[in-house]
Amino acid sequence: MFAKRCIVTGGAGFICSALVRLLLKETDAKVLVVDKLTYAGVPESLKEVGLNPETLESSDGRLGFLKADICDMALMDVAFQSFEPDTIFHLALMLPTSGTKHKLKVFINRAVCQQLKILKNNTQLSA
Repeated sequence: MFAKRCIVTGGAGFICSALVRLLLKETDAKVLVVDKLTYAGVPESLKEVGLNPETLESSDGRLGFLKADICDMALMDVAFQSFEPDTIFHLALMLPTSGTKHKLKVFINRAVCQQLKILKNNTQLSA
């Protein structure tokens, strides 16, 4: 049986880091976490599965970490081409911190941008 190769966007967040820990503890999957490490990204949440929070390097060869904005298409293209995932958990999401209409518009535009770029990369891999 071959190991799955999973990309988890937002993998240092509260919920997503639980998924990363589960994947590494309960499966033989290789996991690449892609996280911008803004207010919600906490690399310490992956310490128990071998991530060094200061260097973002892992002692577990199955865990990789890429500090990146998933809207950076060039960087995401490189990540997808080099890691060659067969599973993507797209869970990255920046929540607005206030209810202003402007911030809500920015949030919606960014969420759509992220989703489209992940889909584009996934489609290219599947083709």
